[in-house]
Amino acid sequence: RLEDKQTVLIDSLIKKDTNQCVIDGGPGSGKTVIVMEAISRLKRDEDILLVCFNKQLAEYLQFRLSGFAKVTVRHFHNLMETYCKAAEISLPEIKNDEYFSDGLSNLFEEAIIKLITDNNLTQYDWLFIDEAQDFLNENNFNNLMELIRGDSLKKNFVISADSNVQ
Repeated sequence: RLEDKQTVLIDSLIKKDTNQCVIDGGPGSGKTVIVMEAISRLKRDEDILLVCFNKQLAEYLQFRLSGFAKVTVRHFHNLMETYCKAAEISLPEIKNDEYFSDGLSNLFEEAIIKLITDNNLTQYDWLFIDEAQDFLNENNFNNLMELIRGDSLKKNFVISADSNVQ
């Protein structure tokens, strides 16, 4: 059950013309609950992408949001690999620390550029990022912003993070 201030936050997140928000809180503060509740309150015809770092959390969120046809849930590395495959960019056989820290992000950027050029980039009305402290940097942020429809000042996104971790 949401606290009153959480309900006010969710309503303010999704009922404006431009919806951009960063939620900062420690472990157990309700960031993921707020994200899930905000998604459940959006119009059913909006395409929504929810990205998180942890594969098990992505599977759980996919299960919890399975009743929403236009919600796509991905853990970050899977999302990047999906776009690389769509752009027909081959991924290395060996996936070491360098691949996950920088290599895949660079391939993801290359994939986005190719898909934009080919007019074949899958985009969403909303982007929700959970666990942002684990993977969000300037390059990843810029790449993820390309996945949202609209010009840069009108893109709808919600980022939740624990700034004490990053």
